[in-house]
Amino acid sequence: MELEGTLDLSRFRQHRFSPADFDLEQNPADFFVRSLRVMIDPERASGVVGSLRWDFEDGTTAGVRIRNCVAVPDDGAEAEAVIEIGRRTWTEVLCSKQTFDEAIIAGTVRITGDETLGRRLLSCFDHPSLVT
Repeated sequence: MELEGTLDLSRFRQHRFSPADFDLEQNPADFFVRSLRVMIDPERASGVVGSLRWDFEDGTTAGVRIRNCVAVPDDGAEAEAVIEIGRRTWTEVLCSKQTFDEAIIAGTVRITGDETLGRRLLSCFDHPSLVT
């Protein structure tokens, strides 16, 4: 039916998060950084090598290294770019309430280190709010 055009299933091909997914008691902030690994877009990640670390206001950190079109979660200890972000802002970005760029403009996110590489690495993920 989808091939015939009588059924639209496009909404099932999008990654979505809801605020309910971000239960502070059940899921630490870094849980959703680690989940980005399945959202890597191999075409966007082609030829991209680097690592990102997220530093959350509660002291939690998480990292992702991209290489060979694969995103691998790590501790971010050797990250070239660091994203300083609050839990609420991270929730709003992943739930598409605001884009990453809007959060930077609002001053609720800061990228330190190699900002150009950090933005390039974020753009490798299949999530409309992360593409910078």
